[in-house]
Amino acid sequence: MESTHVDEAIELLQKANADLEPELLSVPEARERLKAYAQAQRLAAFGVASLARTIDEASSLARMTGTSVGKAKETIATSKILDDSAPLEAALQHGEISLDQATEIAKAEGSAPGSALELLGVAREESFHVLKEKARKAKLEAEQHRDLARRPQLQRRAGHGAHPSRPGTPRRHPDRGTGRGGGRSPRKQGQGRRDQRALRAPPRGRLCRAPVRLWEGACSPARAGGAGQPRGDPERLERGERGRGLQDPRGRPRVTRGSLEGSPKMPS
Repeated sequence: MESTHVDEAIELLQKANADLEPELLSVPEARERLKAYAQAQRLAAFGVASLARTIDEASSLARMTGTSVGKAKETIATSKILDDSAPLEAALQHGEISLDQATEIAKAEGSAPGSALELLGVAREESFHVLKEKARKAKLEAEQHRDLARRPQLQRRAGHGAHPSRPGTPRRHPDRGTGRGGGRSPRKQGQGRRDQRALRAPPRGRLCRAPVRLWEGACSPARAGGAGQPRGDPERLERGERGRGLQDPRGRPRVTRGSLEGSPKMPS
């Protein structure tokens, strides 16, 4: 029954094409006749979009409609959106919008459900360029919101930004790798140990200066009665100074027992 109406519409259109003489029509008459043809084209586009969902083959649809494969794919995608968007399907069914307009609205509706109702108003009042730009903007905004919502989930899956209360979740430093010993290579670990030993080791080949108290006990802070006076056993001081003199690469003079005997002793 439905195919019979389509066949009758095709016969009537064929007769209208045979009787069409554009050169005999005035400009207002040509506009009215063009509006009728555009309405018929939009009504036929609804049938093409609806049946494309059933065929679901871009190459076959491209051959039957005389369009490119890319255009056929867009038509199939639009037909699938029509099944989920009642306002868009009704507008195309009644010939209110064209198939190209429906395709742009369907792209936005697929990313931002519910945007078809607003875009249909734009399609009825504005040009195709304005509709395409607003549909593209609605699609991009919806995709950006979706990416922002999915970003924390992706970070948790990758191991970044783990919650501290969640057990078993590794916490990584952004500057560290995945090697042993906290993510640092053995070479870097050795360098770190040498740096720590250098910080703990006493200075070599340096003279004691008051009021700094060295670890050896050779010098002491300033006290009442004299600043920087040596204390302790003279033999011990001599051994310490002799060892520092041997280790000093700059060849500082050694301290002998005679030089220490003349120095004042600290009161016991």
